[in-house]
Amino acid sequence: MSLTLSGVTSDPLQNPVYTLFRFFRKDGIAAPYYNEVQEFETDASGNYTFSVEYGIYDIYIYTKIDKKTYLLATVSIDENTTAISVNDLIEQQ
Repeated sequence: MSLTLSGVTSDPLQNPVYTLFRFFRKDGIAAPYYNEVQEFETDASGNYTFSVEYGIYDIYIYTKIDKKTYLLATVSIDENTTAISVNDLIEQQ
């Protein structure tokens, strides 16, 4: 099963930001030795839509503005998760 997330990434001034989301899976058969990584890119306007399988993840974000990667949160996604965007997902944890 999976959860579909969509939204727009923006800077504090509400300008769209190109972003790369990296979901590092923390559970599963091979964890902690091998963690599956799923990457999702926004378009140039900061729009994104992607699906993530149920599981526990560390979410990292890479922004083209400062060319750095940041850990956003550790989240658990399951059948009870009602988030529709990455922000919602983080707030529900």
